[in-house]
Amino acid sequence: MNDEELARLKDEDEWDFEAAERQRAPRGRRAIVSVGFKPADFALVSEAAERRDRPLSQFIREAAIDRARGHDAEGETRQVRTITIQAGSMHLEAALLDAMRSHGR
Repeated sequence: MNDEELARLKDEDEWDFEAAERQRAPRGRRAIVSVGFKPADFALVSEAAERRDRPLSQFIREAAIDRARGHDAEGETRQVRTITIQAGSMHLEAALLDAMRSHGR
């Protein structure tokens, strides 16, 4: 592979996200994927892995699995609450307080 081919592979503008195909993970083995990071994002992720005393690959794997399962970074499940506002700020405050109490906050 020459430098020009390698540069095209690294250029996200060359990727066709709409035509991407889902692949099943091989049975009994690991699927290996390559993930590109901008330098600042890589620094952020690698520093977070280091703070948690985890190898970078393990940190990325666990973060991706947690996100796919609907968990945030601390392992809590995210919930979305829809609040319908009918009139005035007093109703808004009461609705927000009620929603927070029902979730132990």
